[in-house]
Order: sequence, then structure tokens, then C-alpha cells
Amino acid sequence: MSAECLLLTRDLELLRLIRSSLVTYDIELLIRNQPESAAELFSRRHLDGFIIDCESVSGAVGSMRQIRHSRSNGSSVVLVIAGFTSCDLGADFAIRPPVQESDLRGILPIFLARMEREHRKCLRFEANLPLFLDHEDRTFSARIVNVSEGGMAISSFGITIPEGIVTLRLGLPDLDGTTFTARAEVMWSDKFAAGLHFIYIEPGCRLAFQAWLESLAARQPLYTKRSFSPS
Repeated sequence: MSAECLLLTRDLELLRLIRSSLVTYDIELLIRNQPESAAELFSRRHLDGFIIDCESVSGAVGSMRQIRHSRSNGSSVVLVIAGFTSCDLGADFAIRPPVQESDLRGILPIFLARMEREHRKCLRFEANLPLFLDHEDRTFSARIVNVSEGGMAISSFGITIPEGIVTLRLGLPDLDGTTFTARAEVMWSDKFAAGLHFIYIEPGCRLAFQAWLESLAARQPLYTKRSFSPS
């Protein structure tokens, strides 16, 4: 399952340079040339990285602000092509135009390493475990559908989980019955499912939780990440 990076540009030479620079890396490059079509994509799902060309695309600055304020992509890694100071936009990396191949060689390995960490955080593994959610004075029973370092999707048995912050509890299998406790934000919810984003994990649970994820990865090789090292 490759990491995904959205490139927003109308500059054909920049597109050629980036494509040739990424050809040996295991990454899916999604290309858009209009802010509206880019927003339609990143508003619907998480992307690990963005390359935003503020020089050739009118409205690209607005796209940057949308990305940084979005729930699903606020932590994604962003590289900006801009002839002005880009720190106010929240970019992680910046290159001043005109972009040269040497510029990309210098910055892409660092950019992709950050993307790898983001991809790993959001990579989900199938799971099927019961858990309990506490919200104010109510407790809900649910079942995990899939889980990642950053959150999980759950089946809620026909009950709509309220939006807001919940405390979740579950027993981790094969780990001496360790109880995993965390606080999470309900990102979306309907009568059958909900998406949770971890905002706090009890320190005593972190190592056991990571060990559980690694055991899931070993059992589900199709879901494990692939390296960004050149093939």
C-alpha cells in the first residue's frame, strides 16, 4: 500500500522534474492543476504529503490554508514552491522557483522520510475486537474494524456515537490481557460506524499497543508499509 502525495501545479516542466525524481520511489503521485479539484480530493480522505506550486496555480495559497485546517490532513507533510516567504502558510519545506533538479535531490529524501512517518501513522490494519467508549455519563459497546497508530474505525451496532471526546478501553490480545486506555476525538459517526482519532494514549499502554500493531502487520503482510528507499 503506497503512500500518496498530491501535486498541485500547472507547470509542465516542474511536473516532469518531480516525476523523474520520484520514479525510483514507492509513492503514488496524484496530480491536479486546479485548487478546486485538489480540494475535492483532499477533503474526502487523508493524503501523506502535498507539493503545492504557488507560482503557477492561482489560488494555491488558499489550498495550503485548507490543508492545514482540515481534520484529515492537518498533519500531512507539505512542500511549497513559492517565491515569497512560505512559513506563514504552515509549509514544512519550501523551494524558490525556478526549481532545479539539484533542489529536489537535496530536499526530497527528507520530505519522503517525513511522509513515511505520516504514512505509517495512518496505515490501518484489520482487527476484530470489542471495546468500550465512555462519553460523559454514558458507556457504549463497539467493535474495532481497523486500527492504526493514529486512530481506528469502529462498528457501533446501530448506535450513533456522539461527536466530541471519548475515552476508549479494550483488552489487547496475546499481551497478558493489557488494557489499552486512550482518549480520542470522534471524527465522523453514523448509526453503524465511527472514526476515532487518538489525542492521548496512557503512557503505560504505548509499548503494548505498538507491539499489538506489529503483530497485526506480521499477520497481514498486504497491509504493511513499503519502504521509500530507491528500488
